[in-house]
Amino acid sequence: MKLFTLVTLATTATLFTTAVFAQQSTTSLGAAPISEAPAGVSSTVVIKPKTAPSNVVLGFKSSNDSGRVSVMDVKGSRTAKSKNEAYLGYRFDNGWGGFYNAVNTYSSYYHQNEQLTKNKKAKPDSWGVGDPSITLLHPDFYKDSNLIMFGQFRYYIPTTDNSVDKKINLFSYYFRLNAKFEGGHEIYNEIIPRYFGSTKYGAADTTNYVEDTTIYSYKIDGTGWKVGAKSWAQVEEHKITGTGYCLEAGPQASYSFSSSFTISPSISFPLLQSNVVYEGPKAVGTDQAYVSLLLQARL
Repeated sequence: MKLFTLVTLATTATLFTTAVFAQQSTTSLGAAPISEAPAGVSSTVVIKPKTAPSNVVLGFKSSNDSGRVSVMDVKGSRTAKSKNEAYLGYRFDNGWGGFYNAVNTYSSYYHQNEQLTKNKKAKPDSWGVGDPSITLLHPDFYKDSNLIMFGQFRYYIPTTDNSVDKKINLFSYYFRLNAKFEGGHEIYNEIIPRYFGSTKYGAADTTNYVEDTTIYSYKIDGTGWKVGAKSWAQVEEHKITGTGYCLEAGPQASYSFSSSFTISPSISFPLLQSNVVYEGPKAVGTDQAYVSLLLQARL
């Protein structure tokens, strides 16, 4: 029944929403903690290619996920989260540039009002501020009308309690590929290695990981719609405990209101899972599925 609810939500979102990651030079805000991720670290920001009429890098992104099916009716469990990001910077004609990204988050929990009257330690629905970041943009590795390969380097400024307490310095590099094929077929791939430098690693704290996102989409001519599938995989190394890995995949439908405003719903199902991956599935099964909705607006 809970899985049916998620599918219904995703179907409804598909009928009324839009957009996807491909066809543009992009930049993603990545994510993973040491034992707990700095609030708002995870996300993806899409940046228009250098063919844009302005050198200014300016935009807003909101990524929203439901809880996994298994926790949707468990008291005290998070049932939804939202990361909202605003970024501003500049890119020169030669391809070099950078931007600053600010993040806030919102989390909601099941039966919080009832719990708070009985348990003062229960978490209330809340807003939070994530670690901001600075991203270095550089010229694309390769670019033609059908293929673009590019990368970006990012440093997260430790400002949240978790990052400051553990003296976390998070460095990430984003390698991306957008490819278009005949007949409206497109592939987007993003590989992100991350390193968490800290002086206070715990046994299960993340030291580094590699994340891969691949999106296949089919563009429906004259409609603004794209339909396809998305996969997400991650291998995460910890200071002492065993390496964790996971693979999730599911359908994705998207629609573009304009060249600067898009929104995209998707459903993710776990296919592989071992040990701990931050916010990854606890096991392989439909009870670990969840719904996502991504909205992006850019200059």
